[in-house]
Amino acid sequence: MLIKKIGQGSYGTVVRARHIPTGNMVAIKKIQNVFANVCDAKRLLREILILKSIGFHQNIVKLLDVIEPTNRPQIYNTLFLVFEAQRSDLLWTMI
Repeated sequence: MLIKKIGQGSYGTVVRARHIPTGNMVAIKKIQNVFANVCDAKRLLREILILKSIGFHQNIVKLLDVIEPTNRPQIYNTLFLVFEAQRSDLLWTMI
């Protein structure tokens, strides 16, 4: 269940949501046109692989899931990354 939009960047839009089965708050990053630029696609893959391999660190948000489209996945261009919800970003904690 979507709660509200919490940010937007060059790679996507982030919303706060509640995971209905568990009731936990999560942040979902929607990335459109995943394969429009080869360099950006490689960066996204690198981000996913690094976040998955890091596991837990107090200063890095945890990647919980990558949601792939279920209908006709061979032509998809939108990807959803599900992160643990945080109160603020790292920049805010440094101020």
